[in-house]
Amino acid sequence: MYSQQTVIIKIESEIKQEGQLDKIDLQIEGLWDFKNKILTYNQNDKINLIYFNQERIKMVSVPKTSLENKHITVQLESNNQTILEFEEDKTLDSIYATQFGKIKIFVYSSKVKSKISENSGYMNLEYQLKQENNNLGEFKLILDFQTSNNKIN
Repeated sequence: MYSQQTVIIKIESEIKQEGQLDKIDLQIEGLWDFKNKILTYNQNDKINLIYFNQERIKMVSVPKTSLENKHITVQLESNNQTILEFEEDKTLDSIYATQFGKIKIFVYSSKVKSKISENSGYMNLEYQLKQENNNLGEFKLILDFQTSNNKIN
C-alpha cells in the first residue's frame, strides 16, 4: 500500500526579471506522501517533487518517466534535473538544468514558510536566483494543497 494520496494544489507565483513582472495562478492535481513529506505534481512534461524538511525545502524537477497506479517513478540521476534548495536568510548552491546542460546557481531565500499535516500543506517562498554576479530574477511562490475531499479557498 502506498502512503500517497491525491491532493488538489493551488499555485500562485510571481517572477520579476529585468523589470518585468509575470504572475501565474493555477490549480492542479498532485500526490502527497505525508510519511516521507514529499509533494509531487506534473507540469510541462516534468515531474516536480517538493521535499519538506523542517526549516529547509528542496524542489527537484525531473523528466517524467512513468506514472502508474498513482505511484510515480522518476530517474533522479538525469542531465535534465533541476535542484533548488531554500532555507530562510541563507544562500545555497543549487543546480539548474538547461538544454545545454547543468549550471550552478545560487538561491538566496528571504522567506521560507511551510506547514504540513497528513491531509494538507502550505508553502510560501520568496527568493532570488543568481549565477556568479548576475541576478537571474526575484521569485515568490505560494503553494496550498489539500486532499481532494476538501476544497481550497
